[in-house]
Amino acid sequence: MKYGCVFPEEYFPYDLSLAKIFCIRCDGRVDCEDKTDEEDCGRAVILSSYNKAMTPPPLIGSNQVKVELSMRLQSILNLDEIGQIMFVKYVLLAKWKDPGLKFHNLKRDANQNVLSEIEWSRIWVPRIIFDNTEATEESIMDAKSIIRVLANENFTHTVTDLHHHQNIYVFDGKETELEMSRAYNTEFLCEYSMAWYPFDSQTCHLDFVLDASAAAFVKLVNGTLEYWGPVELAQYFVRNTLMQEYVYRDRTGVRVLVVFGRRLLSNILTVYVPTVLLNTMGHITVYFKPFFFEAIITVNLTVMLVLTTM
Repeated sequence: MKYGCVFPEEYFPYDLSLAKIFCIRCDGRVDCEDKTDEEDCGRAVILSSYNKAMTPPPLIGSNQVKVELSMRLQSILNLDEIGQIMFVKYVLLAKWKDPGLKFHNLKRDANQNVLSEIEWSRIWVPRIIFDNTEATEESIMDAKSIIRVLANENFTHTVTDLHHHQNIYVFDGKETELEMSRAYNTEFLCEYSMAWYPFDSQTCHLDFVLDASAAAFVKLVNGTLEYWGPVELAQYFVRNTLMQEYVYRDRTGVRVLVVFGRRLLSNILTVYVPTVLLNTMGHITVYFKPFFFEAIITVNLTVMLVLTTM
């Protein structure tokens, strides 16, 4: 019976023991004999009038579509002071609402609401530019990209009536968020200032802006920033991470700041302590008797050469 194969057990309004006679709709498992519980299980409803090349209409009370950008900074792979580069591994997440879409049969767990490649290839997605990269890289939509549909907090939806051949939960795009995520390994440009070495502090930034065509209609806003990598690095330690608004010409963007402090102990052990010891050894030779003149010259020349290489 088709109408009996569409009520998920978690939403059944009566005794849950009775729900076992019903099938759970669109959960990836065939529960009904006629397999109708897994038919037409696409999440996004895309009308023929929908145009993915146009930005979605803004929500009521706003004149721009807000795209919330978040980042999970997983690790600092390399800091190249000579090449002026910071190589980082991170996951970039963007959230937005598209009132032009509707969604069917969403689950409370967003991991069960992943759009297929056919679905996300037909909808508008924000194009994010990595501003301070050498080649001005940008976000990529490929097999590594994931777009999930996040049902509203109250799980508000409507249900199709009995005139429809399937009982479907319909979620309005005005109340439902889309979340795009992808992992990246990117080399960002960073200016290192060595004037106060070894007591210096370096600040590198990751700048994200929208493409120029969407700048007038879409606003990039701050989301959340998480750092999952090690705090102690080879030469530095991660002192602080911060996300803030970034203004780039006629566009708004998001800037992620990573502040590094230099590890003084390693510099003391590898630079200062050996320098003091070598200078002490060279100074001691001043008190040698003239008979040891050749040894004095040899020791001082060796000290000078070692200090030069340091």
